[in-house]
Amino acid sequence: MPGFREAMEVTGLLAGRHECDGHPSMHRHPEIEVNYIASGAVEYRYGGSTLTLAAGSLAVFWASVPHIASHVEANTTQLWYHIPVRVFRQWDLPITARVLAGKILTFETDGAYDHAILERILADTETSRRDGDGRSPFGRVALLNMHAYLARLCLVERESTAQLTAEAPSGRAAAMAAFVVAHAGDADLDVARVAAAAGLHPTTAMREFRAAHGLTIGTYIHHHRVSWAQQLLATTDDTTSRIGFSVGFASTSSFYATFTKHVGMPPGQFRKHVHGS
Repeated sequence: MPGFREAMEVTGLLAGRHECDGHPSMHRHPEIEVNYIASGAVEYRYGGSTLTLAAGSLAVFWASVPHIASHVEANTTQLWYHIPVRVFRQWDLPITARVLAGKILTFETDGAYDHAILERILADTETSRRDGDGRSPFGRVALLNMHAYLARLCLVERESTAQLTAEAPSGRAAAMAAFVVAHAGDADLDVARVAAAAGLHPTTAMREFRAAHGLTIGTYIHHHRVSWAQQLLATTDDTTSRIGFSVGFASTSSFYATFTKHVGMPPGQFRKHVHGS
């Protein structure tokens, strides 16, 4: 797997297929993700929301926000597509601003018609990868077709957020994750405070959180703060220092160091990259 910085430099479409395959841990990557459920159902946790995608449903979201496929039904097939964030921003779709602001959007597709289009985009992307050429005409066509597909999806107004829920999460690890999402902007948020919110000793909290999500509470806090900063850098003109304080960092130096560690470039460079400058 490439690092976060290397993945951001990719300009073409990435795509693949999962069959009965969930992610056992919280994860994040720099691209915009389009996830289509061809069969079965998947439950996602994304930010502070729980989302259930049934067959024929499609979700679009910025995958820099930590997320997890918390439950995958048997016989589930997913088609996934990763769009470079700089490319997605340049498309300027009706959904662009909301996606870059960290919203997860869901759509009801038109069954076999949409499935066939998405399979064709996937096939062209796979052909481009086998060619081993970033300038492959199949890769360019796949990206153009994804742009056209999303533009049409917006036009026919099949967006649906009915499956999004903000119910209290079940389980102590999930409750701690939800607490982090709600309080990531607080500069005093730390492991001890997250543990206390769940009524646990910090050692127990750290053990249960890592077992459930595959990363530490401290890393999860940083991931959410960095993701929030990325959203603000992409969608506002606020200074990088002001953004750092607004997402919970106690100093400009800690913001720059943590952001650069997790993204692979400092905040100012990230902003220029996303804006194509």
